[in-house]
Amino acid sequence: MKKVLTILVVLTVIAGFAFADAVNINTVKLSTTVAGIEPVFAIKHDNTNETIKTVGSIAEGNVVAAFEINQVNPIVNNSLVGYSNYGISAGTAVSLTVTCAEFTDGVTTSANVPTISAATYGATVTDKLTYGDAPVNGSNTAIFVPTYHGKRVDNQLIGSFTATWAQDNTLPVGTYTADITLAYTAN
Repeated sequence: MKKVLTILVVLTVIAGFAFADAVNINTVKLSTTVAGIEPVFAIKHDNTNETIKTVGSIAEGNVVAAFEINQVNPIVNNSLVGYSNYGISAGTAVSLTVTCAEFTDGVTTSANVPTISAATYGATVTDKLTYGDAPVNGSNTAIFVPTYHGKRVDNQLIGSFTATWAQDNTLPVGTYTADITLAYTAN
């Protein structure tokens, strides 16, 4: 009987060690952060990066120029394309305001205010980017409102617009320029 009790005690101790090992769990938690990267935007004329373009004479006829608004974030971490990672899942809107000024030589300014015809790249809602409604057309200002949903958005076309300056044959001889500006803020 002593041998049977000894064997039972030994088996109970061994079983206790076996169950004790099964209960002890060692856990390591990995943590990672996805950094927010605000989008950067730029205007391109005829899909080029040139900042000065020569157009036909406003004294001879209307001046018409086409532009694109692109997200142009710099390349990050050797990525093949730049990208933004901005907003929250419910959406964070960015207001992009384009303004086209009159032609001026610094002394004389054309009385003809340009008009804009604008369109967004697409109205499709995705889980990354919503392009928003087409801007109101006809004035010299257009506002684009894309919405970012907190996920990676590769650099891409956001919208386009065409500006038209009506002929002005009253301007004196000279070289005239018109500024096209893009201002943007997160809402």
